[in-house]
Amino acid sequence: MTAGDRPERAEPLLRLHGVTKRYDGGGLVVDALDLSVERGEFLTLLGPSGSGKTTTLMMIAGFEQASGGEILYAGRSIAELPPHKRDFGVVFQSYALFPHMSVAENVAFPLTLRGIPKAEIGRRVARALEMIELGDLGKRRPAQLSGGQQQRVALARALVFEPKLVLMDEPLGALDKRLREQMQLEIRRLHRELGLTIIYVTHDQTEAMVMSDRVAVFHQGRVQQLAAPRTIHEQPANGFVARFIGETNALSGRLVPGGNGPVARIDAAAGLQLAGVLGDPAPRGDDVLVSIRPERIAIGEGHGENRVAGRVGQSIYFGDHLGLEVAIPGGAILKVNLGVRGVDERPEPGSEIILSWRAEHTLLLQPVG
Repeated sequence: MTAGDRPERAEPLLRLHGVTKRYDGGGLVVDALDLSVERGEFLTLLGPSGSGKTTTLMMIAGFEQASGGEILYAGRSIAELPPHKRDFGVVFQSYALFPHMSVAENVAFPLTLRGIPKAEIGRRVARALEMIELGDLGKRRPAQLSGGQQQRVALARALVFEPKLVLMDEPLGALDKRLREQMQLEIRRLHRELGLTIIYVTHDQTEAMVMSDRVAVFHQGRVQQLAAPRTIHEQPANGFVARFIGETNALSGRLVPGGNGPVARIDAAAGLQLAGVLGDPAPRGDDVLVSIRPERIAIGEGHGENRVAGRVGQSIYFGDHLGLEVAIPGGAILKVNLGVRGVDERPEPGSEIILSWRAEHTLLLQPVG
């Protein structure tokens, strides 16, 4: 196939180029953000409070004005378009349902605003309520519904006018754990069945891992890493991502000069010498953050190139795994997560044990994101 025969890559549905946001002349809340969203993608903006993720979503929705850069939708700038003309579905944590309207009237509201004929409104509302399995509750008021049902109505209202892009800002934050997990699967199902493009904001890393095609990890107004959930977890780009996503053991270390091949040697705390692999991108300079996931560490020798003796401080049974805190030389604490099926005897607090793990599971990262 010649270069001329190759199909051109489709234009992203949404593209942010150099987008910045300041408030009242202060520091940057969003700092020169470049981000593309493909058609049909489920992209999650993940980060702690104040990291810039919600501000980014609000600029896409049109509720906030960017201080610089451009936002392109289907290849065209939407800077001058007010929110109601962007035709994006939006779902907030607060649901924002009209209390004086019935469920059916709430769902119909976006269609009424758009001047859709009454017969067509009735058909679309009925289909939307069936989609969220609330077809028999159309006459109820929001106050007569549970929190999970209200969130389903908010979701139906965002989808009823068949938007190409749906924006969700912490939509499940007010639900309890069981309902939240149920709604995660429900939103993911609708995403796949309807072919939606979704941009989803959350600070809940488990939610991001379960639902997303890709995750953009925000910190201090910048995207620290943008990748598939598994890549984010297994190959964090820097120390911030490693600490923020899942559990990790983070030790300070220094590269030993003269290493050959893919495995590097590190001097860690208290003279502990470890073997590890450089992250991508590789850390700048000799000072590194050593990241070891607790589930990668095993009890006993022979489980990898790295070996250290320690004393068990805590041993906690979590049902699906056993969590240990092990004090190692120099005062550092290693967290170890053991699958309960592989543990014949539960290590007791105060007992001396040997820990070992493979060099490939010792990731050497830039210390600060």
